[in-house]
Amino acid sequence: MLESAANTASFSPDGSRIVTASEDNTARIWDAVSGHSLVMLRGDTDAVNSAAFDPGSARIITSSKDGTVRLWDAESGAALAVLRSRGGSVQSAQFSPDGSHVVTACQNSSGQIWRVFSTTQSLIDYARAVSPPVVRSLAF
Repeated sequence: MLESAANTASFSPDGSRIVTASEDNTARIWDAVSGHSLVMLRGDTDAVNSAAFDPGSARIITSSKDGTVRLWDAESGAALAVLRSRGGSVQSAQFSPDGSHVVTACQNSSGQIWRVFSTTQSLIDYARAVSPPVVRSLAF
């Protein structure tokens, strides 16, 4: 049972779980059949406005009035990343159909598209591919 008002509720793509975003600064993952709470996602300092699963049901994205977007592991509830908005309160966040991006809508009428990575190594590989090589030394 929720302890405060829920702002949104979304099914996982496979229909086995539900994620809710609440006014008590948390999001929760629920078993869709039994209704039991499985995991509580904590870390926001203000109400959580939205929560949604990625297409593979492995990650959850939340948006908050505190101006953050948080990426969570959907099994353990571990925080994977915190993104800070430039637009104040983040009203909603959703994954792209392939799970590689997140789109957000902010209180100041702005939106942002964020690239997300499935592993730390994929982030490192991407950074290496788009960054110029580092100059190690110069001489005359």
